[in-house]
Amino acid sequence: MNVTVILTAALMSACVVSAQLMGHDWSHNNSSHLSNTNVVNGGREVARRVQFEPFDLLETLTEHTGDVNSVAYNYDGTRIVSGSEDSTIKVWDAQNGGSALHTISGHNSVVLSVGFNNDGTRIVSGSGDYTIRIWDAQNGGAALQTLSGHTSSVSSVAYNYDGTRIVSGSLDKTIKVWDAQNGGAALQTLSGHTDSVWSVGFNNYNTRIVSGSLDKTIKVWDAQNGGAAQQTLSGHTDRVWSVGFSNDGTRIVSGSSDRTIRIWGQMVNPQTLAPVTSPSQTPTMTPVTTSPTVAPVSPPTPRPSFLPSAPLLEPAVPISASQTLSTSNIVIIVCVSTIFLVI
Repeated sequence: MNVTVILTAALMSACVVSAQLMGHDWSHNNSSHLSNTNVVNGGREVARRVQFEPFDLLETLTEHTGDVNSVAYNYDGTRIVSGSEDSTIKVWDAQNGGSALHTISGHNSVVLSVGFNNDGTRIVSGSGDYTIRIWDAQNGGAALQTLSGHTSSVSSVAYNYDGTRIVSGSLDKTIKVWDAQNGGAALQTLSGHTDSVWSVGFNNYNTRIVSGSLDKTIKVWDAQNGGAAQQTLSGHTDRVWSVGFSNDGTRIVSGSSDRTIRIWGQMVNPQTLAPVTSPSQTPTMTPVTTSPTVAPVSPPTPRPSFLPSAPLLEPAVPISASQTLSTSNIVIIVCVSTIFLVI
């Protein structure tokens, strides 16, 4: 008896996921673990199903005496920085028991935002004392620079990809771009929001800045040519607290008091994709199960010293709301492959 297996793959340009995030009442069985399953064709792995590994509490770091407003890892995961309403910043050993390595003092009010630069040598912080401070992350947290210019609390700070610029957002409704290397001069002041700016960040190409405001909008700014406002994204019905670019710069994610997360980006036309052709030979499929293993963590790839000449997100192409993740009803549409067995 001959058995012919015909494998038909349905290819879509994107799978749209719309889900309600119901809070932190999801549960899992810590003792359960399903192994990965590979699909092999002629000794070549053609597909892999990766099983989700649940997270468990590893450490609790407890030395702050006030609310912790901001935390961040450095690039290789060996250090954590935290900013607190006790007006201090702490640097923690993320690998060996979570001990506090440094306590950094200098701000005269609550610390609202902290972050590392990409090589982990500097820490930037924003505070309710209206200042931004730069600290030496390697030598005891020594104060290197104080950047002054905002007229209200600094709610968000971030380095750009190569560490040459810092962007800050403030309750004074402005965004400022600072020279992080040569004296900390304020290079640009970006105005346009009508309420407090609560979240800011660069894309990975140093070409765009995104900001989220309590005025319910997100703005995209040109980070290279005078800081012009390129687009205002409207759709949230309440205050926007957090925004960020995807790694390739083609998507923006935002979170709001309207209980939704929105994803903004250029829409891809599925008709521009090449059709899928069937294989010339009949494939054979053999499921292979392996014992569960934990993949080792590889050291980070050294970062390039240059930047791409052109951004991935062109200013002439407007961004539209492509997905909304709301707090009602989980609906998931997934791309699948269909297998027909003919005997």
